[in-house]
Amino acid sequence: MIGFHWDPVRINDAVGQALNNLAGRSRLLDDLLYLGLHNDLAKGAVIGACFFAAWFGHASREDLLRARAILLTTLAAAALVLATTKTMSHVIVLPRPAILSQRLYLLEGDQLREQARLPFRVPLDGWDQTKARTLSEGQVLVDDLGGFPSDHAGLFVTLALGIWVVSRAAGAIALFWTFGVILAGKIITGQHSLFDVVAGTAMAVLGLAICLGVASRWLDRPLERLANWTLRHGAFASALIFLVMFEVGSTLDHLPDLATAILKGLKGR
Repeated sequence: MIGFHWDPVRINDAVGQALNNLAGRSRLLDDLLYLGLHNDLAKGAVIGACFFAAWFGHASREDLLRARAILLTTLAAAALVLATTKTMSHVIVLPRPAILSQRLYLLEGDQLREQARLPFRVPLDGWDQTKARTLSEGQVLVDDLGGFPSDHAGLFVTLALGIWVVSRAAGAIALFWTFGVILAGKIITGQHSLFDVVAGTAMAVLGLAICLGVASRWLDRPLERLANWTLRHGAFASALIFLVMFEVGSTLDHLPDLATAILKGLKGR
């Protein structure tokens, strides 16, 4: 009999290399991967459209109020999960797979030991080619060392699952786009490993489950009043949700710059 030995590290590396083998073969495919990862319209707008479909997609007032209460809870859960994953990625040093393809040395005691390099195919799009050149020159960013867990997995899986709870059709599209485009693209291009994505997904499931449980047990009335408010002030509420989903689609990347500008403006007074 052939024994099977469970080796998570080997499985992680094998899956990553198998998906990465798709890169560097077709400029068209690599350009499409780039759009799905770096273009906010291609990345987040699909999830935002699914969110709005679930937000407006019920005929009866009762179903609409229930759906909006769940979706508002989902937004809170997404913010909580994203804050957690970003904090963990700054504390846990785990280089991204593309970094592990470079020559790295590990300090053990008072000696440096060269680590084994992962095989890696560089995508043909301009961004990844430039990134590969800067890495080969030794220019490593702090963000390159904090890939665990995946922020994108935590954020977009939370949103997609919340949408799925409200609308199976919109949720199925959101889940497919999240796993089939965004997260698969992250692994193919070496920005995340399977471990990173699985950890981010687990945090998304746990975070959403906790928030939905807390909301149904203790925040039922406040959420009902808030959902009623979105019905009474439909135009204004829709505008606010659009702004929120626009920023969510970029994984809140614009907020630090906005906060810095506001703080500088207040100090300048």
